[in-house]
Amino acid sequence: MNKLELIEIKARLKALKFNHKEDKNKRRERIVKQGFKAFVFEYFPHHINFIQKESSNFRNFIYDNMDILEKKNNHLCFKAYRGSAKTTLLVRLFTLYSLLSNKKQYALIISSTLDIASESIASLKQSLKKMIN
Repeated sequence: MNKLELIEIKARLKALKFNHKEDKNKRRERIVKQGFKAFVFEYFPHHINFIQKESSNFRNFIYDNMDILEKKNNHLCFKAYRGSAKTTLLVRLFTLYSLLSNKKQYALIISSTLDIASESIASLKQSLKKMIN
């Protein structure tokens, strides 16, 4: 293990707010109340670089505003640069958050190709299986 890997592991552990004594249901309720950003940071820390502060304006906007935008609008459409994590944040993680927090009863995934949509659905299934175990 090199020094950079050790620093990253320490940063991830420090960022975790997991209380082993906290009941799982209370933990889920707390995270849902805190919003999408808390959901991503708690359950998907591997999508976040803890060493560097988030520099993407798009990702910061999503973390800070998705809960408000979702309450005010039935449909949302975003356009951002390639590599901005649109698919990961919005199609996969926000869809999962919306379904698990009972904000939405179903999800409709529209992509430019069937392969991309299928990949997103497979990713959602895999995330759910990991969360159950």
